[in-house]
Amino acid sequence: MKQVSMLYKRLNFNSTSESRFKLKASLKHSLRIVDGHNALEKEGGLQWDESRTDSNLVFINNELKVFENFSLEDREKFLDDCFAPPQPKNKSALIKNYSAYKIKLENAIDKETNSEAKAIYQSVRDFPKSEEFDVTVFIEQLSVMDIVRKNQRIGMIQKFADAHNSLLNTIDKKRTYIQEGLFKFPKPKNNEKFELTNELNDEDYIFHMRNFLTKNFQDYDIKAIFAHRDEHKIHSHYFLSGVNNKTNELDLHKREIEVVNNYIATLNGIDLEAELIPEHKKLNHAERQRFARYFQRFFYDFTNENLLLEKGIQATIASEAERKSDIAIDRNLENRLPIGLRTHNFATLKAEMAEERALEAENKSNAAENRLIKIKADGDAHIEKVNSIAKVKIEKIKEINEEISTGKVEITNQEKQLNEVEKLIEEKKSDLATLNKEIKSRVTHGNSVISQINERINEKNNELDDVNTQVLQAKSVLEGFTEQLTSLVGGVVKNIYVRSLALMKDSNLATDYMQKIMSDYIKIAPKFLRDICKTAASGVNDTEIVLKMTNKDQELDSNSKDD
Repeated sequence: MKQVSMLYKRLNFNSTSESRFKLKASLKHSLRIVDGHNALEKEGGLQWDESRTDSNLVFINNELKVFENFSLEDREKFLDDCFAPPQPKNKSALIKNYSAYKIKLENAIDKETNSEAKAIYQSVRDFPKSEEFDVTVFIEQLSVMDIVRKNQRIGMIQKFADAHNSLLNTIDKKRTYIQEGLFKFPKPKNNEKFELTNELNDEDYIFHMRNFLTKNFQDYDIKAIFAHRDEHKIHSHYFLSGVNNKTNELDLHKREIEVVNNYIATLNGIDLEAELIPEHKKLNHAERQRFARYFQRFFYDFTNENLLLEKGIQATIASEAERKSDIAIDRNLENRLPIGLRTHNFATLKAEMAEERALEAENKSNAAENRLIKIKADGDAHIEKVNSIAKVKIEKIKEINEEISTGKVEITNQEKQLNEVEKLIEEKKSDLATLNKEIKSRVTHGNSVISQINERINEKNNELDDVNTQVLQAKSVLEGFTEQLTSLVGGVVKNIYVRSLALMKDSNLATDYMQKIMSDYIKIAPKFLRDICKTAASGVNDTEIVLKMTNKDQELDSNSKDD
C-alpha cells in the first residue's frame, strides 16, 4: 500500500468587510480572474499556466464543464451570487425593534387568561423567521374574541409581524456565509511517502468532494467545485453555502459539529463523554483543536475508503513530531503568505522546470553528439573491415581468373594437337597421291598387279574416308566438349560465390546451391578443371564444399582405375 500526504483545508468566510474582501480574492483566483482587487497575483506572477487554463474543470449547477465553456460573464455572475445581499443600514434598530415587540409578545402570553388567544400569541411567536409573516388571519380571530385590551393586542401582533418582515433577508455578519475547501496531494517532504502523479484524474478531485459534501451536508448548496490542472499539482476548490436550505439559518458550523460527533461515536477505545464536541455553546481553544483534529481524521477515513484504497493508496496523517518539526512550522507560516510571495510558488516552479529542461536538453545534446562520434567511429571501422575483406576477395578472384586462363591455355594446346592431326592427315593424303602416281607407273606390269593395286587403293580410300569421318566427329565432339567444360567450370565457380553470399546472410539458399555445384562438378572430367573449381571454393573458405569435391575426386579416380 502506497503511503501519501494529503491536504484538506477549510476556510470560512462571513459577511464582514474584511472577510468579504478575502472571499472575493479567493473566488477570483479559482475563477482565474485577475484585476486590481487581487493585485498580489500580479506581483508574484500568475500562479498558473494560462495556456492550460481552458482545460480546467468546474462543477456548477449540477453540470460539469471545462473553463473554455465557462465565459467571463458567467464567472463574474457566479462571483456576485456568492455574497449576501446588501443589508439595511438601520439593521441594528430593526433588530432592537423586533426584540422589543417579542418581549411584549412573551409578556402577553404570560398574562393572557383566554386559552384561545394565548395559543394565537404562541403561534405568532413561533412563526419561522425565514418566511414572510401575514397576520391577517390571526387578527380576524382575535377581533371576535372577548379579551382584555383587544385593540392593543391586535396592534402588538401587527407591529411584531412588521418587525419580523423587516428582518427578512438580513443575516448575522459574523456567521459563516460561504465555506471554501481545498483538496490536494502535495509533494511529500521526505522519501517515506509516495508522490501521486497520474493515479487520479481531474474528475476524481471534483466528484470525490461532491460525494463528501452531499453525504454530510445535504441541506447546504454546493455553489461550485473547481479542478485546477494549470498549476504544478492538480487540486480542487469547493465553495459551500453556509445557509441551511430548510431553516434559512446560517448554521453550517453547527452541522459540522454534528457530523464530527457522529464520527466520534463510531470510534472504539475512546471516552465518548470527554471527546464529543459541545453543540450548544461557543467552543474554547481546546475544544476547537479537538474538533479540527477529528474533522481531519473523518475526512482522511472517508477519502481512503471512498477514493484511495481501491487504487492501492492510503493517505496518512502526519505524526505529532512531524507536525511540530521546524519544517512544518516554516511551511505553516509560509502558507499564510499570498501565493505569489511564497518561497515555492508557480513562478519558482516554472523557473526550476525551465532550468531542468535546459539541463536535460544539454544532456541530450551531449549524448547525441557522443552517439554520432561512436557511430562514425564504428562506421569507419566497419568500412575498413569491409574494404579489407573485399581486397582479399578480389585477390582470390584474380587467382581464380588466372587459373581459368591456364585452363584455356590447356584447351588451346588440345586444339593445337588436333591441328597437328589434321596436318598429319594432309601429309597422308600427299603420300597417297604419291602412291597413286607410283601405281600408275606400274600399270604396265600387268592387269593382275593393277587389279591388286586398285583393290588396295580402294581399301585405302575406304580407310581414309573412315579416318576423315572420325576426324570430323572427333573435332565436333572436341569443340562441344571444350564449350561444355568451359560452361560447366564457369557455372560452378559462379555458384560457389553465390553460395558464399548466401552463407554470409544465413540464407537457406546455400544448401540449394551446394546441390547445383556438385551436380555440375561430377560432369567435369579433366582433373585440372576440377582443381580450378576446388581452388575457387578454397578462395571463399567454403571448407564444406571443398571436402565434398575432394571425396568426389577420389570416387571418380577409383571408378576410372576399375574401368
